[in-house]
Amino acid sequence: MTIPLPDVFNRKLLFQYLLRSPNEITFRIINKTSLVKLFQLSERLILCQLEFHDSKLTLSFKDIEPNLAEKQVIKAYCISWFDLETDLEAFYEVAEKDSIINPIIKNQKGLRMVKAPDHLRPLAGVSLGSRLIYHLPILAKKL
Repeated sequence: MTIPLPDVFNRKLLFQYLLRSPNEITFRIINKTSLVKLFQLSERLILCQLEFHDSKLTLSFKDIEPNLAEKQVIKAYCISWFDLETDLEAFYEVAEKDSIINPIIKNQKGLRMVKAPDHLRPLAGVSLGSRLIYHLPILAKKL
């Protein structure tokens, strides 16, 4: 399965951003052009390799071949995750005329808003965990 990449897309900047944390648990970078992510769809775990080429993103499935509906969910997730549907041309037209933004844009052209849809669960876990850690000593003291 392939997803066309926008004309304004910078794979190098994307991977610089994705490599910012060596402790990332939601995906694994294989090299500077591909990564692996495990998708949980209902009760099925689907391992997917995402490989970025010049003009397309190729999705290949490792152990289980997903059905058409599951493929569409994974495709939509990737489009949203890497912000592939946002048209940046109008922004760049305005930014080229701005004396402050223009130098920044020259170095960062093609960088997109990478979303973090999987990070809500860990944050919720941290929040819940910190509440438990705070309340456990108080509870123990009462006993």
